[in-house]
Amino acid sequence: MAALGLIAYAASLTWANRRVSEDLAPYVKSLSYTDSLRQGKSERDQVSLVLNNRDGLFSEQWFPKEGDILNPGVVWEHKQATPGSQAASWAWGRFEIDSIRFRFSPDEVVIGALAATAKRDAMEKAQTRAFNNIRLSALIAQLAAEANMQGVFNGEDMLLDRVEQRAESSRDFLARLAGRYGLPVASKNQTLYVGAPELPKLTLSLKRRDVVAQADFPITKRDTYGAVIIDYYDAEQRKQITYQAGNPNAPEGRTMRLYDVPVRSLEEAKRYADSQLSATGTKQTAFGQLQLINTPLAAGQLIELTDAGKLPPVWKVVTQTTSLGGRWICNAKLERAS
Repeated sequence: MAALGLIAYAASLTWANRRVSEDLAPYVKSLSYTDSLRQGKSERDQVSLVLNNRDGLFSEQWFPKEGDILNPGVVWEHKQATPGSQAASWAWGRFEIDSIRFRFSPDEVVIGALAATAKRDAMEKAQTRAFNNIRLSALIAQLAAEANMQGVFNGEDMLLDRVEQRAESSRDFLARLAGRYGLPVASKNQTLYVGAPELPKLTLSLKRRDVVAQADFPITKRDTYGAVIIDYYDAEQRKQITYQAGNPNAPEGRTMRLYDVPVRSLEEAKRYADSQLSATGTKQTAFGQLQLINTPLAAGQLIELTDAGKLPPVWKVVTQTTSLGGRWICNAKLERAS
């Protein structure tokens, strides 16, 4: 997936339905894109655009407006195995400007934008309601449809007897619900993702220093949990139940104990405990860091290392920021996946 053999690249941008890539090129100091996919979190992709404002263009004639829609990305040309070259592009999605900052000395404008939704109030408005006898996939589809978004669910589907949205936004409600089952939530290009999206694995040789600018991989599993214990009340049996997942011989310091967890049956307790254990017990709390050159990368994507000796071979991208300026650089935060 790396853009190896790169000949040239350029930022592409549509602003309020107007193609402005060439017009803005002399003024763009940097354009960056960040996407995240973290368990139990509801994230929105974001972009940042820094423009040179020495001649005051953006203070008057081209004054940016909050709510304007940006469609940014990158296009590049690279060598082929056969003679000649090939063009490629990577569109980052649709973003709504929500932050504008003017700076002086140096004179520049910093514009921030978040992944746009057709009906933002539908995701951000706090409300209270209950859903009964609904599958998790159907609930996600309903919440996405309310915001005129497409819902994509990648995870173990289940029937929910009853789940309540409690004076909170649909975004916060989804984050809380997904956190219960160890699933990330992200809004990307008019699509609501719950669970890790299906992405191609990137095979990366650590010997390719023309691609790998920096790397930092923590190996130890300090401060992780080997077991999870859940105490809950079973309404059918009318008694307090204790369920344990993981290593039954794990010491107290590596055992997570949870009380008053919103589960109603042994099956729910098992699913909840397993999700917590997979999130905290199989990888270290420290994150790896990776800086790549000329390489498209996405949150949730798996990276398989080669030429890495005995290092764990598979890592998952938790957060990545792609920056276009003097160079095309991607900075990624990683967690172990093997």
